[in-house]
Amino acid sequence: MKRYRIAALFIIGLAYVGVNAQETYFGKNKVRYKDFEWSYIQTRHFDIHFYEEAYPTAKFAATVLESSYVEV
Repeated sequence: MKRYRIAALFIIGLAYVGVNAQETYFGKNKVRYKDFEWSYIQTRHFDIHFYEEAYPTAKFAATVLESSYVEV
């Protein structure tokens, strides 16, 4: 009889640990912090801020923004 009680307590303990493990981590909603090296491109009318390897995209955005500004 004593073995059954110990086995039951052990199983309940494992279930409790499993439930708590699920509450502490849910990958999708976990906040992750990362340091970014911000830079910017300054055009005549705009300042375009970008980070890391986004320079080609920022340069393209600067060209499009300035040409759109002239049209408007």
